[in-house]
Amino acid sequence: MRYAIAAVLASCFACLAGAQPHPCPADTNVDGQLTSADFTSWIFAYNTGVVAIADQNGDGLATPTDFSAWIANYNAGCDFTDDDGDRIPTIYENNTGISGPAYATGTDPFNPDSDGDNIEDGDEAYGTIDGLDLPGMGADANHKTIFIEIDWTDDSWDTAFHSHRPRPGMESRIVAAFANAPLTNPDGQTGVDLILDYGQGGLFDGGEELFVGQNIHYLLFSDALTYRDTYMDQRRRGIFHYGIFTHQYNSEFNFSSGVAYLFSDVFYVTIYQYWADDVAASNTLMHELGHNLGLHHGGDEPRNYKPNYNSVLNYKFQFPGIDLDCDGSGDGVLDYSRGLNADLVESALVEADGICGVPIDWSQNGIIDPGTVAFNINCQSLSQLNFCGSTGSCYDDTCDTLRDTNDWAILHFLGQARTPNPERIDCNNPHPMLNR
Repeated sequence: MRYAIAAVLASCFACLAGAQPHPCPADTNVDGQLTSADFTSWIFAYNTGVVAIADQNGDGLATPTDFSAWIANYNAGCDFTDDDGDRIPTIYENNTGISGPAYATGTDPFNPDSDGDNIEDGDEAYGTIDGLDLPGMGADANHKTIFIEIDWTDDSWDTAFHSHRPRPGMESRIVAAFANAPLTNPDGQTGVDLILDYGQGGLFDGGEELFVGQNIHYLLFSDALTYRDTYMDQRRRGIFHYGIFTHQYNSEFNFSSGVAYLFSDVFYVTIYQYWADDVAASNTLMHELGHNLGLHHGGDEPRNYKPNYNSVLNYKFQFPGIDLDCDGSGDGVLDYSRGLNADLVESALVEADGICGVPIDWSQNGIIDPGTVAFNINCQSLSQLNFCGSTGSCYDDTCDTLRDTNDWAILHFLGQARTPNPERIDCNNPHPMLNR
């Protein structure tokens, strides 16, 4: 609770209309304690005409009698008990779900993380105790927030000199995708606020170019945690995910589009000479972030290429977007799966049912067969026949029950890695335009 006096007074004044009365008017700087600093704040409010703070006797005016009233309020004291340990006094957590002035945060007084995003309410409402201004960057204790810091490299490998710095078009796509998430919040709104820092300026001063002038075209992922600990402000640990946009990783012969740690906070996005493809960059960023948030290439399992798993985590839909018309091909929309598709039993596929009600010729014989057919269909392309027991371009050689997953429902909002040895997931899905 280290607001500057002016910022606190402005907040209280702006939210005066319709707000609850200040439950501890003597705490004029709203820091959860009564000290001489509150007198300084009262003087400032009185001299600048901020009646909401200067009025200590409740008559709606700022007059000299309010000084005596402030003394009385100060001597009466306040109960600053913090029942949930989030640094917000219980008297200031009014449980409305609406972020108001600092003395009416809207948060749950008995839950230190009211919105369930793994960032404590006090940090989102007031900033961190060590001075990280999360509310200034857009955090809201009543609405889920994910923070990402992204560094990048520049190079001239395979093409003209270029920068892998994130672009506004890429940012807007993934921010919109998370804003459209079907997750509820205490404020009554759905969605997640995704906040990216790639060095835009102001409070967004974390993202930076790495290895300036060195023409680095690949980085070792084994160094990723070292890069995080070296280049990211340590105050952000446990709150921000850390990513690097670079040309390739581990070698110049590796054409993976990215790599990430599962249930962790570190990832790379590596789309080589297609650095300006905002669709590929945003889709791959959402893919790699999904691994940080606990998702596999099959949702809650590693099984890849499931045509009914409608998620950017699925290689089938990473670049083309999810399937909207049930034909098994992507339609450009960036999203995680919402778990709407029925199971597909590969040993007994009903072609008339397809994936979600639109017939699909699984056997590729030109007709919709009656009854059932048996094919291995979690493959790169549905146009390739793969009988049970044959791998071909498929993830496996067995006929299994393929399940959709509600990705949004199982996201783990993690910042700092809490697993001593997190699992690494290499995403061996090259950019579709790559000509090897």
